[in-house]
Amino acid sequence: DGRWIAGGSYSYDTNGRSDVGAVYIWRWEDSGGGEYMYHQTVVPDEEDALAVTTYYLAMGEVAISYNGSLLCAGSPYDSTNGVDAGVVLVWRQNSTRMYEVVQKLYSPDAAHSRMLAQSGCAMSADGSTISAGSAYLDGAGKREAGVMYVWKWQEEGGGGGGGNTVARYELHQTLTPLESAVVINAYGLGSSPPFLSFDGSHLAGAAVNDKEKGSSSGAVYVWYK
Repeated sequence: DGRWIAGGSYSYDTNGRSDVGAVYIWRWEDSGGGEYMYHQTVVPDEEDALAVTTYYLAMGEVAISYNGSLLCAGSPYDSTNGVDAGVVLVWRQNSTRMYEVVQKLYSPDAAHSRMLAQSGCAMSADGSTISAGSAYLDGAGKREAGVMYVWKWQEEGGGGGGGNTVARYELHQTLTPLESAVVINAYGLGSSPPFLSFDGSHLAGAAVNDKEKGSSSGAVYVWYK
C-alpha cells in the first residue's frame, strides 16, 4: 500500500566483517505533513555471515508484501548447502512491527557455485508466493541453463483434530527452459530479477543468452497458473 519501502546494500559491513549486506526499511508517517521515516536495518544471522568471506545479502532485488508484514532478500554466497549455493531469507514483522527472520529458502538442487537469488527475489502482494532464480544451475544437457523456483505459503495441521498448525513456505514448482528453446551453455534462465504479479498468478523471468532472435538476444519467460 506504499507505506513501507525496503532497499538493499550488499556491501554493508557489520561486526568487523566486510560485504555482509543489509536491508533498510522505511515506513510512512502521516504526522507533520507526511514523510518516510527510517524503521530498521536487517542483517543476516551472524553464524551465516561468518561462514563465508563475502555474504552479499540483498545483492539483487528485495521484495516486500503489500502491507509490509513480510520481506524477502537473497544471498547468493550463502554456503549452508554448498559453497556459494545461495539462499532466500524471509522476515516477518513481530508484535512490535520489527522484522525477524522466519525462514530460509534453499534450492532443492543446491550445489557449489549455483548462487540462488543472485538477481534477487520476488513476492506476491499478499506474501503467499515467493520466486527466485538460479542462473548457474545445469540442465537440459547444458552448463548453466538456469532455473526458476516458486515457493508457496502452506498451512498444515490444526483443525478439529486438535493438532498444531504448521505454517511455512514450501517449494511449489521448479521452472526450466522450454523444450523448444535453443538452450546453449550459459543460457541463464533466472539471471535477471524475477517479477510476480499482485496475486501471484503470473511470473516473469529472463534468459539473457536465449538466441532465438539472434546471438545473446535474450528472452523473457512468462508463466501463469
